[in-house]
This record gives sequence, structure tokens and C-alpha cells, in this order.
Amino acid sequence: MPGLLEGKNVVVTGGGRGIGSKIIEMVISEGGNAAFLDIEEPKAYPRGALFQKADISKEEDVKESFLNIEKELGDVYGLVNNAAISHPPVPGEDVTADLLYRVFAINVFGAFYSTKYALRSMLKIGKGSVVSISSVIGKVGSKNSSVYASSKAALLGMTKSNAVTYASRHIRFNAVLPGYVETPLIEEAARKSGDYEAYMKNLISLHPLGRLGNAEEIAGLVVYLLSEESSFITGSEIVIDGGYTSI
Repeated sequence: MPGLLEGKNVVVTGGGRGIGSKIIEMVISEGGNAAFLDIEEPKAYPRGALFQKADISKEEDVKESFLNIEKELGDVYGLVNNAAISHPPVPGEDVTADLLYRVFAINVFGAFYSTKYALRSMLKIGKGSVVSISSVIGKVGSKNSSVYASSKAALLGMTKSNAVTYASRHIRFNAVLPGYVETPLIEEAARKSGDYEAYMKNLISLHPLGRLGNAEEIAGLVVYLLSEESSFITGSEIVIDGGYTSI
């Protein structure tokens, strides 16, 4: 029985670890061909994935990466805008231009550039699917996280506008909004907090299901949205948060 993405070429930004790496694994397991962009080549990544070294905040890097991917794999059917950075808590009165630029350059500009060059492939083949990894923080906010929250909210506007623009061209756009997920970034933040157990306990308490999410759960939803099984879903914001936004 063919996989959900049999023979389809999918690009994932920030695929070196965490959710991105798991998405790549699942794309390949569902019969797809996966390529990923990241700032540095990871020591290990899913077998069969095509790596492209790129700083996605630079349009030329993204353009060159997509040209290379098309030469190696062919036209791109799917894109996952996954690459993102966060920042330490910063109240609004202390937000700097440097912080704004650093976060938006990756989280927003990078997603726009990647979408731009993926679309050129998708328009050629007459179909495609773009999934952007936003966050529940982009929907409900979080204390002293206005820059990160704004960057993730920007992806929602991009998703809805593009969904309307390209629906007649059979290219779908959706956003996934995870709650807190067990990733290396969360582990690192917990260690830096000075009290690992208290930090993790607090995060878990925010989710009525009583646990954090895992990368496999996010990846499964993303692969479904990439696949033609979800052909009637576009312009949607799909929350996967263990009840975080229901409190």
C-alpha cells in the first residue's frame, strides 16, 4: 500500500533536530523524498534526506537551496516552515531593534522566502501543500514574549492570505499551533532555568492532559496536512496543545 506522500518532494526548514527531524523521518516513511534547510549540518539526520546549508533569513541562500533541491529531486510538492528561534523573556519597554530583527528574520522572513521559492515549483506542477509551524503563543500570547508571539501570529496571516490566493491553483496552506513539546530546545531552557524540575512541572501544569506533547504527534499532523488525504483543508489554524488554549 503506497504511503501518504508516495513520490512527493517535501522541503522542511530547520530540519536538523526536534520536530523538524521527526517530520523528515515521517515524510520518508510515508514514501516521500525529503530535503531540509538548516544553518549547520547536524551530526545525524534521517537517512535519505537531502541537506542544504542555508541561513533562511537570507533570500539568496533560500533561492540557491531550492534550485539545488529541484536539480536533485525535481519539483517541490510540499513545504514545512518549521525553522524558528525564541528569546528570553523581555517586557515591551525593553524590546530592541536587534531583537525584533533577529526573531523576525528567521521566523517570518525565512518563512516568506521559503514559501516564495516553493511556490514556483508548486505552480509548475499544479498542486502543493504548505504547512507552517506557528504556536499557541501566536494565538493567545505569553508574558514578556511579545516579539516571539508576534512572529508566530504573522505566520497565521500569511497562511490565510495565501490559502485564498492559491486555492484556485490547487495549492493549500495551513498552520499548526503546538503547545509545549518535548524537544532539545525545551530541555535546554529547563536546564538554564536553574531548577529543571520546577520548570518542567510548571510547563506540564499548563496542559490539561497533564503532559507535554511529543515530536511524533506534531509530525503526524503535519504529514496528514501535506498529504492529499487533507485535500479539503486550507486556510486552517490547527491547534495541537493538550488543552493549553482551553484553560
